[in-house]
Amino acid sequence: MVATAYIGIGNKLFVRGDGPGLSWEHGVPMQFLAIGKWGWTCPQADEPITCRIYRNDETPMLDENIVIEPGAKAEVTPRF
Repeated sequence: MVATAYIGIGNKLFVRGDGPGLSWEHGVPMQFLAIGKWGWTCPQADEPITCRIYRNDETPMLDENIVIEPGAKAEVTPRF
């Protein structure tokens, strides 16, 4: 998944949800790719993943949950 979000210097994006390596209690940091671009790859998902993106693992995105089918690539623009 690639997220486009301009969240300011010093801030980070995290993913929480249902799927391999994810939970709703604590986020997994997304990788900084470029200014305004963040990436996350799910290791070997064999079921759909339901997730949300959080700014600094505290503030959830305003949009609905993201659902990613196994093997699919997703590009999202979360709003905070």
